[in-house]
Amino acid sequence: MTLLYLDASAIAKLLRTEAETPALEQWIGQHGGMRRVVTCDLAQTEVRRLLHRLGADEVERSAAEALLNSVARVRLTPELMTEAGDLAPNTSLRSLDAIHTVAALKLGHGVSWFVTYDKRQGEAAADAGLAVVSPH
Repeated sequence: MTLLYLDASAIAKLLRTEAETPALEQWIGQHGGMRRVVTCDLAQTEVRRLLHRLGADEVERSAAEALLNSVARVRLTPELMTEAGDLAPNTSLRSLDAIHTVAALKLGHGVSWFVTYDKRQGEAAADAGLAVVSPH
């Protein structure tokens, strides 16, 4: 099964129209649609924090909750958190990037694409062997 792992930077583009939003929506549609999208529990916190920073209204916050509740999520287990802490030990890998990367790796060969618009996150995922894309 083809799965599309989206980090919070990609999910944000589905919530607020940005330059990349049409390309991302089209790309997701070409790869099986939203039913193929997966993220991890961390994205819920990241998206909520982003919406607070942007001063989102109740309508935007409700739309975000609906979107996040509609996609499959990898649970942040103690094992996953330990693996994220041990990923790429001799690098400057950021904690949240490590968590997203390990969450995608937990899905095994089902993940066809890791979608991100965060350069360092993309590098971390690629270094871990994931195919990274940022549709423009």
